[in-house]
Amino acid sequence: NSSEVWAFFRVGRRARGQLLALESDVSSDRIRAHHDGYRFIARDLRHTRSWVLTDAGLDVEDLILGSAGTHQVRSFFHFHPDLELQAESKHRFAFHDSVSGLCGSISLDAQIEEVAMLKTSYGRAFGDRRPKVCLQGSCRAPLPLTLHTEIRW
Repeated sequence: NSSEVWAFFRVGRRARGQLLALESDVSSDRIRAHHDGYRFIARDLRHTRSWVLTDAGLDVEDLILGSAGTHQVRSFFHFHPDLELQAESKHRFAFHDSVSGLCGSISLDAQIEEVAMLKTSYGRAFGDRRPKVCLQGSCRAPLPLTLHTEIRW
């Protein structure tokens, strides 16, 4: 999480985001933005995320910039409670939406060393939580680091 979350519906240090690019044509929509939500870890630490949406799916590129050296990096992908997730391999997961019937897959970058499927919850409103799944990927790597995630439906 890029903002410090104390509990459901309570936020501490907030990330400051900035839209860098918004483009669209007949084949895709593209967005690029960054935030400084990790500045309390290191002042120069910055996360830039790019999304490319097509009829086939969504490609996500994360660029992490910061001071030299090797760093522990974690990536989180939160899924709606109606989405069922099943591991196909270390870096690839199939999903199925039990309400809409949408099926697809999510493929994490091969640089991700450890992947965990976490049971968390989704708060629709204060006091109203539903169980859900979150994928957490982590690795130790030097910066700058670029991670690619591919979601297909």
